[in-house]
Amino acid sequence: MIHTLAQYSPPVKPGQTGKFREDLEALADYLITRLLPYQFNFLQALTTTFNTGSQGVGAAIANAATITIGAFIHHITGAGAISTIQVPQTISFAGMVVLIADNAAGFSLATGGNIAAAKTVAQGFAALCVYDQGTKLWYPHAD
Repeated sequence: MIHTLAQYSPPVKPGQTGKFREDLEALADYLITRLLPYQFNFLQALTTTFNTGSQGVGAAIANAATITIGAFIHHITGAGAISTIQVPQTISFAGMVVLIADNAAGFSLATGGNIAAAKTVAQGFAALCVYDQGTKLWYPHAD
């Protein structure tokens, strides 16, 4: 599942009564007991989302019709066509992956699974693929 952060929606501040002391006490109570804890929790969630997102270079993946990613960058070993890239279920997922061709023959992305357009990737080159949650398809970056 793609990890998303809830939209920032702080608690509603209290209305004004026209009585200075009551309004000031209500505002102080709002700031201390509702708004600051909300902001703390939101920033904690933001930090967790950022720090646990798929980042860095993952393990090399043997070329197969279906591959499973676990990081932002993976080297693909072996030649052949990849037609399905499994969407990560156990990690936070940013929606993109970079696949680097290590094999002399490179590899290809093929339609028929969840890849929107075919693409050939030569050795030493990379394919950036973007996942669209709406269509449930990976879209290779156009050269």
